[in-house]
Amino acid sequence: MLPRFKFALFILFLGSCSTDSFVFEGLDATYPEMQFPLDNPANPDAAKLGERLFFDPILSIDSTISCGSCHKSEMGFATNDAVTPGVDGALGKRNSPSLMNVGFQPYFMREGGVPSLEMQVLVPLGDETEMAHNVVDAVRRLNRN
Repeated sequence: MLPRFKFALFILFLGSCSTDSFVFEGLDATYPEMQFPLDNPANPDAAKLGERLFFDPILSIDSTISCGSCHKSEMGFATNDAVTPGVDGALGKRNSPSLMNVGFQPYFMREGGVPSLEMQVLVPLGDETEMAHNVVDAVRRLNRN
């Protein structure tokens, strides 16, 4: 009986040793076409800059908090905290929602008060419990850096 079991286990093992690898072939047909603003088309250089800024704490008033501090890539660009601490340990008013597929959303914030993704990025920047920075000063700091 034991030799048959070992043989069956061996056959199962061989069957699992496939050389086929998963190839991502794009979004399936159920996803809508991603819409980009006419004045802000997608391009690789902008994506690289966006990634650098997302993980750079320079945007917070004291250079300690980045977008990635609350939207953790290993957690689907979210966090499991009810609210996350911002500058000086101040607790925010909301949890950090996942950023997965955020480009498909027409409005932002729970109540839909922010009409575009481009405007949404300014909300945590100016919030006193998150990054507590002024947009103009943040741009000046980026230009100096």
